[in-house]
Amino acid sequence: MDIESFTYIVCNVVAALISLNVLAKNESGMIRFSSPDARMGRC
Repeated sequence: MDIESFTYIVCNVVAALISLNVLAKNESGMIRFSSPDARMGRC
């Protein structure tokens, strides 16, 4: 597996964990993290 694929996978896992964490806490930041564009922009 090349580094680009690895980075992409790690990034998506982190984004998913952040989204789940925010949803669980039901914080005001949920809208920012639940947006696909905002999530992809974090990588």
